[in-house]
Amino acid sequence: MVEALVAHGVRGIVVAGTGNGRIHQALVAALRAAEVAGVKVVRATRCAEGVVIGQTNDDFKFVPGLSPVKARLALQLELMLHRPSV
Repeated sequence: MVEALVAHGVRGIVVAGTGNGRIHQALVAALRAAEVAGVKVVRATRCAEGVVIGQTNDDFKFVPGLSPVKARLALQLELMLHRPSV
């Protein structure tokens, strides 16, 4: 799915992981490749009352306290403000 999104030209992906925003290693590899291709990746948690707590070995940016939906809106705004000029 990540490879298809990158091929389609998306500029950002929010991944909603479990618990502390944990992501399966196969998905992590695909998301790293997406970042190399210039896609902004943000990590969030699906837990209703949970938040992502940063760690020293974090693979991807996260926004503390934001649900995946709110993280998506924040990412959309960030990408709109930093739109490449044509």
